[in-house]
Amino acid sequence: MEGDQEVVLVVVRDLLMSSRVTTVAKGSGAPVRVLRDAAKLAVAEGRLAIGDLDQEGVIEALAAWSQGGARPVAGFVQHVNTEVIRRARGAGLERIIPRSRLEAALSELLAGL
Repeated sequence: MEGDQEVVLVVVRDLLMSSRVTTVAKGSGAPVRVLRDAAKLAVAEGRLAIGDLDQEGVIEALAAWSQGGARPVAGFVQHVNTEVIRRARGAGLERIIPRSRLEAALSELLAGL
């Protein structure tokens, strides 16, 4: 579907985080699709994928979905979780957002698309 290209894909299980991301994305006018399972990202279409890096499989799913940087992705994580941040950077993810800055950073990211 053509409309699927405009969707912001959110990979997260936590309901509070899902609500935070969904609220910001919808505020920017972007439709949102929440995926609870990272594996579902492999067949999803959208303009941006963002995911909870603390969730198993999300780092790998975002890296694969971005196709080497051709599609924008971002991940959010607790700033003290340095091992996850290191793994995400190693997988090629450049946009890593601390949970404490999620709303502001996501608004900026969506405005730039």
